[in-house]
Amino acid sequence: MVEINTQLKTFWLGYADGWHQVIAHLVMIDNIEYAMVPQTSTDEEHVFISLYHLKSGKLIRECPISLKELLNADTKEATMKLFEDIAKRIEPTLKYNKSKILHESENYKLAMEKEFGPMPAIEDSYELNHYEE
Repeated sequence: MVEINTQLKTFWLGYADGWHQVIAHLVMIDNIEYAMVPQTSTDEEHVFISLYHLKSGKLIRECPISLKELLNADTKEATMKLFEDIAKRIEPTLKYNKSKILHESENYKLAMEKEFGPMPAIEDSYELNHYEE
C-alpha cells in the first residue's frame, strides 16, 4: 500500500561529504517511510524522482521521468498523483527487497552518524508556501 504525505518536509540526504538538506514529500510504501525528491539529471529532457530511506537518508531508487511530465504536474494534486504513480510502479520491487533495504539503510545511517554526527531532524518546510493552494 502507498500513502503520500502532502505536506512538504525538510529532509536530510546522506552524501559522502555529510548531510545535505532538501525539500521532499514523504511516502509510506509497505510500512517503510521514504522521501521522494525531484532531482536533475545530466540529460536536459529528463529528471529523477529519487527515493530515499527516511530514517537514514540513503538513496534507494532513482526513477527517471521526462522533464515535461514533471512540469505538467503543475498543481499539488497533479504532483501527488505523479508521485503516487511512481511509488505504485516500484512498490513490488521494494516489497521484495524490504529486508535488504532495512539492513543496508541501518548500516548506512550508522556509518554516516559516525562520520558526520546525528542525522538532523525532519521538519515541516515553509520555503515553498507559494506551492500550497
